[in-house]
Amino acid sequence: MKKIILFWLSFFIANVINAQITILDESVQEKVVSKPQIFDSLSNLTFHRDPIQYKQYIGYKLYCLPFSTNYKDDFPSTLKNEFKYKEPRQFVITTEQEVLAKDRKSMVKVPRYDTLFTDVYKAVSSCPKSGWISYSNLKEYVYTPFDSVQNIYFTILNIEIGTDRRKFVALEEYDQPVVRGYLRMTLKNESSGEELYWITSRGDFDMMFLVPYFEKMVKLYKGQTVVATTPFSNLPDVNTGEPVTINPDDICQCYNVTFVNLKDKLYVTPYFFLEKDGKKIMIPFPDFTKLHYNKEDDAYRNAFILKEEYDEIIAERNRAEEERKRMEEEKNRLEEQARAERNKQIMQKYGSKYGKLICDGQVCLNMTKDMCEESWGVPLYINSTIVGGKVFEQWIYGWMTYLYFDNGILKVIQN
Repeated sequence: MKKIILFWLSFFIANVINAQITILDESVQEKVVSKPQIFDSLSNLTFHRDPIQYKQYIGYKLYCLPFSTNYKDDFPSTLKNEFKYKEPRQFVITTEQEVLAKDRKSMVKVPRYDTLFTDVYKAVSSCPKSGWISYSNLKEYVYTPFDSVQNIYFTILNIEIGTDRRKFVALEEYDQPVVRGYLRMTLKNESSGEELYWITSRGDFDMMFLVPYFEKMVKLYKGQTVVATTPFSNLPDVNTGEPVTINPDDICQCYNVTFVNLKDKLYVTPYFFLEKDGKKIMIPFPDFTKLHYNKEDDAYRNAFILKEEYDEIIAERNRAEEERKRMEEEKNRLEEQARAERNKQIMQKYGSKYGKLICDGQVCLNMTKDMCEESWGVPLYINSTIVGGKVFEQWIYGWMTYLYFDNGILKVIQN
């Protein structure tokens, strides 16, 4: 026995000593890479938590929206959006600066000409109103004038992502927490053929509009009859300014889909123009296509849908109602058939006198417990008492009615 124990002990120790750490040399997939969605042309550029989803926009055409000519306030700076050449270029920059005169007693404005080696797209300079500006810090004030890119069509060649404006990686290589960040889109100017970068905060797409999205909306709705699925109130008539109300199921004619110059919008804004009962209104793209939950259909639908789609919904709703009625009628028929069969069996079992009472849901004295249960059903409570060999029972029903049995025969009915 000792020999056997020593053998297994030595075998175990030898295996422990010879055991080694192994390393897998084959490459393994280190993270999950989602599959990009297919762009359906039913929405504009939008924010995505999963960076890989921006790939769906590559290859499509962008339109850089011009400023609205009716906008009342001054145009804000466009520092959040930068347009840069892919390769650096030299530009001569003319600036007016306030510099110290030789006697250092007065300040004068003098023109200054600088050659700045920069990659900013069509760069111009913006200098402070006072103070000495050296060549070294002049670069800090170089920015992109928006009028150099607005009203131009671009094609998206590539999209990269980064945590700041200096370093970008491929979408599938981004491993930072998905909170903010910047996108760098490589764009091709459709007119000049030049390629440039558009660097913007994720979700800051107000100045750009996807051309296929606009074309899809025009193709789907312009010249078509549409039906509202949700209410709109206090919409101004585009001609008179009078308030117009749109109710669910109202029928309108979409007579135009276009961009509009508005006083309260920085860029030109896309709108649907509708006519209802001779009154003309306009609905912005997001409101026109916004999804609303419809309780009657238990489905989400656009705020406006095509008349053909509306007719199909109504037809489907009617078919569903007809099917509901058919099933209700079939249920009633089967219940009536079962009731007739039960009444027939009761009449055969208890005779015409008691059978008719039971079928009508009535009880009378001298009925048995089985007859009462057939007529009124099982009671809520049963109280039993045995006196002198006789069994007395009290049946209690929910409507405050009591039945009293003497040896199984109904003797008292108390309401």
